[in-house]
Amino acid sequence: MLPNLASSWKTGPLGELCDLIMGQAPKGDTYNDRGVGTRLIAGAGDFGPVTPMPKKWTTSPTKMGKKGDIILCVRATIGDLNWADSEYCYGRGVGGIRVNNRIDREFVWFWLEACKNHLLSLGRGATFKQISKKDIAGLPVPDLDLSEQRRIVARIKECMERVGEIEDLRRGADSNRSAIAAAARYEAFRSDHATYELSKIISEGPTNGLYKHSKFYGSGAQILRINNFSSGDVLEHPKGLKRLLVDESELHRYALKSGDIVLNRVNGSLDVVGKACLVESLYEPTVFESNMMRFTVDQERAYARYVLHFLASPLCRDQIKSRAKVIQQASINQKDVASFLIPLPPMEEQRKIVERLDAVCGVVNELAQCATDRLSPILQLRESILRKAFSGEL
Repeated sequence: MLPNLASSWKTGPLGELCDLIMGQAPKGDTYNDRGVGTRLIAGAGDFGPVTPMPKKWTTSPTKMGKKGDIILCVRATIGDLNWADSEYCYGRGVGGIRVNNRIDREFVWFWLEACKNHLLSLGRGATFKQISKKDIAGLPVPDLDLSEQRRIVARIKECMERVGEIEDLRRGADSNRSAIAAAARYEAFRSDHATYELSKIISEGPTNGLYKHSKFYGSGAQILRINNFSSGDVLEHPKGLKRLLVDESELHRYALKSGDIVLNRVNGSLDVVGKACLVESLYEPTVFESNMMRFTVDQERAYARYVLHFLASPLCRDQIKSRAKVIQQASINQKDVASFLIPLPPMEEQRKIVERLDAVCGVVNELAQCATDRLSPILQLRESILRKAFSGEL
């Protein structure tokens, strides 16, 4: 359902106020992850918080976007938005909205945010819900003077800033909780024990994950993605994961198993590179995404949980930052991970360290869950601001 508008407002179709560029997938053999060609946005998986964080490039771009476009996800996670901060190739999972001088770009952005549920309701398709160019072009937009559009944008931004201040307070609390865990890990790994390269205690791996085009998402095996875990998480029967069509050979090669450690290898943020989790148990076959790698620890030499805590420790973070390559994205490779130097005390001492750190992190995670439970009203507040703005109440 569309937002309720002020009774005096007229509307016009979005397609008359903007140019719409619907994405088209380049040929598969033109893709690469080496930074050659044009950055590709295949779908919402390449979205960042505000601007894109693409994982692939193409040497034969199809539909090109320009800096300043509003990028709209039109497939699967319909309605997600990003700003184009550069030129991109648009794959079939997205479309570009390029406004003309009759309408304010930010006004369109906020209107699309307000219409997300409506756009979702227009989705069609058995495997993947998708909206068409006709759906987007026909979306009614309030037809107001530019001055009024900009006044409404200013009021929305003013209100959103107050919400942002609340979120900053929550993030500050999150930072304090993270500092507690980091301090505990710093003390745990600040020892006189001999250090060894991580490769000496790895029994299998590291190996990189699976990349497949966004058209294969929607059904099949579960796939673990970078946003499915936090640093130091232990995954027990994870639920709510996206699904990916895989064949038997892909499942055999990329299926996760109990005891695997999964680690992020490439990201737009260096702080996220190296984020790791431990797979404890799985209800069903689960593969892992290409921006991650996985390895298994030799259980006769180290506890997997000990290694997991090490990967989240300041000692390891320093090594990640010193080894990472930063071009358009930050990344580490398999050799980098294998070369991490880890203090290796006897197994009994490792066990005691794990018990202490598990206890500290357990308390931290409980506090984090309390903060998460309070996040829903903040999201509802954002939605309320948009509703009031477009009903003429702001």
